[in-house]
Amino acid sequence: MSTSYAAQFASLPADSPGFLAPLRTEAMRRFAEYGFPTTKNEDWHYTNPAPIAEANFVPMRAGGTPDARALTPYLVGHPEWPLLVFVNGRFVPSLSRVTKLPRGVRVMSLASAMHEEPTLLERHLGQLASFNEQAFVFTALNTALMRDGAVVHVTADTADVIPLHLLFLTDEAATGGVTHPRNLVVLERGAQLTLVEQYAPLVDGRHLTNAVTEAVIGDGATIAPGSVVNGRIPAGAFAAGVPARVVDRLAPEAGTPDATADVPSVMMAVFGLRERPEPGDGPDDIPGWDSLGSLKLLLALEEAFGCPLDGDAFGAARTVANVQQVVDSIRRRATANAAR
Repeated sequence: MSTSYAAQFASLPADSPGFLAPLRTEAMRRFAEYGFPTTKNEDWHYTNPAPIAEANFVPMRAGGTPDARALTPYLVGHPEWPLLVFVNGRFVPSLSRVTKLPRGVRVMSLASAMHEEPTLLERHLGQLASFNEQAFVFTALNTALMRDGAVVHVTADTADVIPLHLLFLTDEAATGGVTHPRNLVVLERGAQLTLVEQYAPLVDGRHLTNAVTEAVIGDGATIAPGSVVNGRIPAGAFAAGVPARVVDRLAPEAGTPDATADVPSVMMAVFGLRERPEPGDGPDDIPGWDSLGSLKLLLALEEAFGCPLDGDAFGAARTVANVQQVVDSIRRRATANAAR
């Protein structure tokens, strides 16, 4: 076990809820027993964690509070969407929007929940995020060293909830550091939630973000989860367990289509292009067409054409022509339904 992580574990504050100490201790014991995996481990055959294992990351320093305008490139959806912002692993209330939450939805930082909702945490934290084999050693490390993150509780039969956006940023103070965001989502019976997790660097720098999200879903409850990792990840940055894919989302209400809209013109507006993209152009040809850009494009297309698109088909689109095919397919289906 890295002596750096052992020292970080030994220096954890002692004011955590009583149930957390044995959970942390067992997680650190498992981490010490397993060590970091190698590419010989089947689950890590295509991802080499050696740069992490060989690095001497220290606890990430607290970051500053960015100007609210610095968040603009990372915001998705609509201004009324609830937003929780974390900088270098720490919750920043001044940049967050949590005052107008839908009825039945409660959100808070993990650091706050340790004091305000210890019973909720004791019932659910660590119950699903397993670390009983080496493949999950990063989960063990997160469980041992977690300090902050988001806690979301949705009461029974709460539906039609607007998406909740969790935005994790790192700044220049993150360089050489490690943070372990831990998110807990609890949906009671019949509840619904759409969740957007986003991890983005404000500046270049080598650091480690080891994030774990644990979702407890009651009978009949549904969650549309997804993660967005901004496309330009600095060399040496690493987000464990965060797939870069377009997030699933609640289907928007059908709107009035823009008769003048076409896919290339929408893409020009979303990505700030001066020339119309060619049918064969893809993410490598169009600046900004990363996972966050894809989400913005998806929302813009749905607004322009007045109907929800197939999220899976859109997520698989790799060229402008592919996107056009997704739009055409939905429009043909909508026209056929209207003719019945």
